[in-house]
Amino acid sequence: MLMCWLGLWGARAEGQEPAPRAALMRTAAPAGDAELAGALDRFARSALDDLEVVTVSSTLALDIEQAQLALGCMAESPECMKTVADENEVTLLLAPRIDQAGDERVLTILLYDDRNGELTQSARRVPTAAGADGLLDRVPGLLRELFGLPPVSDTPDDGGTGNGNGDTEGNGNGGGNGTDPAGPDPVAAEPDSLGAGGPTLLAIGGAALLGGVVAGVLHMGSASDYEDAEVNDPASANAASAMFDEAQRRGRAATGLLIGGGVLAGAGLVWLLVDLMSDGEPDEPVSRIRPGLLVSSRSVGASMAMEFGR
Repeated sequence: MLMCWLGLWGARAEGQEPAPRAALMRTAAPAGDAELAGALDRFARSALDDLEVVTVSSTLALDIEQAQLALGCMAESPECMKTVADENEVTLLLAPRIDQAGDERVLTILLYDDRNGELTQSARRVPTAAGADGLLDRVPGLLRELFGLPPVSDTPDDGGTGNGNGDTEGNGNGGGNGTDPAGPDPVAAEPDSLGAGGPTLLAIGGAALLGGVVAGVLHMGSASDYEDAEVNDPASANAASAMFDEAQRRGRAATGLLIGGGVLAGAGLVWLLVDLMSDGEPDEPVSRIRPGLLVSSRSVGASMAMEFGR
């Protein structure tokens, strides 16, 4: 008891008001985003603690939609939020929500302040392709906007949409019913570019094809020399046999280089086509192409294995 009194006296002596108590409702989200909603619950709680502007007393088991259904509320009204706040003995109530809009997710955080009965909210539109990280990165900026704190320059939250009681540009405490003139919330995306695998395979395949052509020319020369050779004695017979073996070796080398070069060039072309169809997006499946070439004194073989998937 004495320690509590001393703590209260110290806070008053320094002129500091205790941080208001707040509760965080569960994130309302489509069924397919249940896992993302759970991650956002944990991340939002941590982000609130980092701001040090409220004391988060609890994370409620209900989301805003479930609370409306339980209380018979027709919309997100201050009266409905006040009932939830009073039951949990908190001053502030925050309710995150995720909605799907085409190829974008809309992240909205609703803030109810029981001190003045005001209900404000801020939102961000994030491309679905940005994934969970792209959505979670918007949470700190949304919270700072709701509590009227200056934005942090190294976060991606430098704009967005705000609906509620605030200025008409959609920035600040809740924002008006407007949109940031700068446009939707920017998303850090990798520049569209093609991977190096396709061009590399094309270059190697082209070099192999060129080598095959050269080896083919040499083979025809050796075969012509063998056909023109005259065999009159054992020495000339041995020389002719050597010419024949040389022509055979060059022929196999030409065949192997031409087949292998064709396989490698074809693999490089397929790789390039896959990159072009994926538009360079980081979330697209990466195709792995594994060409193989076997050249021996008796045979030539080539193969190409392609894997598609996430």
